[in-house]
Amino acid sequence: MTTKKLNRLAELFKEGDPTALDDLAAMFLPIINKQSENIWHSIESQTKFECRCLVKVKRAIKNFNPTKGNLRQHVISQIMEERRDFLSRRGSRFKNIASLDEPLYTDGDGNEVTLDVPDVLANVEESVEVKEVVKEKAVLLAKDDSRRLAILKAWTEGCYDDTELSRELALAFGGNARSHCRFIQRFRTECREKLSTAI
Repeated sequence: MTTKKLNRLAELFKEGDPTALDDLAAMFLPIINKQSENIWHSIESQTKFECRCLVKVKRAIKNFNPTKGNLRQHVISQIMEERRDFLSRRGSRFKNIASLDEPLYTDGDGNEVTLDVPDVLANVEESVEVKEVVKEKAVLLAKDDSRRLAILKAWTEGCYDDTELSRELALAFGGNARSHCRFIQRFRTECREKLSTAI
């Protein structure tokens, strides 16, 4: 985009045209995104950085005087200034991060005390297998009945209120809630019997 066109968009923005700001922001956004990607590992939030840059861009355009320089260079310098400021304010938190492998402290007997982090992913495979078994049992209990599947899904999500569940079934499948409530109770008894014989 030419300097003349940029200056014209800046003037339109100053006159209150919101689309002019959108066009200008769209032009400078790739520069902001590139700077954000370059420092992502040193800051807490890329979104905060990008928002602060956009605020600076808006302010720079609003205060820009075309007789005193180039708008594009002025805005880019403001983005770079925000990058420096943001890193100095928000990047410092990451400088003193300790390694989990290093000891926390040494006790009175000279033994190093380390942080023991539990491996939360150790039982992932086992929990996936358990979920698959539960799904298989649910399919067997449901016998290809969509109403039974809906009841089983509600139970697995913690909904055990027969009255509320029967209302939901009435809305989804038609009929009255009372007959659905009786169906839920019979189905619960059937499930208990089948599961008790399977164990």
